[in-house]
Amino acid sequence: MSVVQIPDRPVFNSLEPGLDTDLTPPVSGLAIVATILGIASLSAALSVNAVPFAIVVAVLCAVLTWRLSGDPTVSGLRLAQAGLCCSVVGATWGLTAKNVTEAYYYSQAAEHAKVFLQTLSVGKKFDAFELMQPEPSRQVTGTDIEAHYNGLISASLPVRTEMSMPEDMPSGETMKNSHAKEELEEFLSTASTKEIMSHGQGAKWEFVRGAGVARMSNNVNRISVVMVDKSNPAKKYSVELNRVVGGVARDSGMPPVAIWDIDRTKLVKE
Repeated sequence: MSVVQIPDRPVFNSLEPGLDTDLTPPVSGLAIVATILGIASLSAALSVNAVPFAIVVAVLCAVLTWRLSGDPTVSGLRLAQAGLCCSVVGATWGLTAKNVTEAYYYSQAAEHAKVFLQTLSVGKKFDAFELMQPEPSRQVTGTDIEAHYNGLISASLPVRTEMSMPEDMPSGETMKNSHAKEELEEFLSTASTKEIMSHGQGAKWEFVRGAGVARMSNNVNRISVVMVDKSNPAKKYSVELNRVVGGVARDSGMPPVAIWDIDRTKLVKE
């Protein structure tokens, strides 16, 4: 008599063809795309320009997660959730880094703006004008600034329109002095310069708020701050500063140093 061998883990297989199929629902293609976009949105942690992209991806992933959670015929919920987590992390990291960076820029810009406004309000107009010049254009240490610029104002120099003719083209030094003279005269004649100088030596300049950070180029940022004289708080002034990072003030083997200059000032109308 034969002995029937029973397997350790007996199972019943279907005897009907076509029924031994995988009943797992198909993976949503959108969920796969959401995961890829979510991973890509982590770039917002490195560049603030990618933050809007990360926010859009987070919204799309949230909508997809909600739809998949109520649809048992399609799988991929975990993939959509992974994309959502990545995009939220990227956007949060990027926004935090942006806020910290801007706070630092504003604090530094406020200090430089305060020096400029105080210098101008006490009547040192030529020293204030120097702070508006890029580092390579400033006078060397030890120069008598007042004598230099008074001589520049009194000098007879060609205007820019006279330099357009090739036969009348002056030397490079003459062109440089002519441009500096025009910029100085324009600076001294502007309403904001006169307004700031009218505050006098008793002015107490303080930072009010940041008004914007813009990238002008790879190594130049323009930061705007609003300042006020506490002794005369009725008028507020917007000061725009350029923050230049380059090799101008870098010693050998040292990292780049940020050089600031004032771009312009104007009265804020509120």
